[in-house]
Amino acid sequence: MTEITQETQIILDMVNAGYESMSLTERDQSTLKTAVLSGMNRAQEREIKDLLAFIEWSSKNHKSQAWIASNLMHDLNGFAMPEPCFLPRTSGYSDLIEKGVRG
Repeated sequence: MTEITQETQIILDMVNAGYESMSLTERDQSTLKTAVLSGMNRAQEREIKDLLAFIEWSSKNHKSQAWIASNLMHDLNGFAMPEPCFLPRTSGYSDLIEKGVRG
């Protein structure tokens, strides 16, 4: 069994919080994101923002939880065991949210 790093555990916690945050106010979501993102390097911060934005975009566009979970697990596995050819499926979603792009 692969040991989970602290960074991976933070990502897992954020994914769980992301699902829960769908019913939180925008202010609460912002507070949650700020609290978890503090102390991370830029690359990790970007990965977390993209994961959360992916969850937000997917829920607004009525994607199934199974579809969301499948894509998140792909990325979480890739972050936990990086390979040179790994490409995250959630990459760039924070840019879409910032630009207001819909599905």
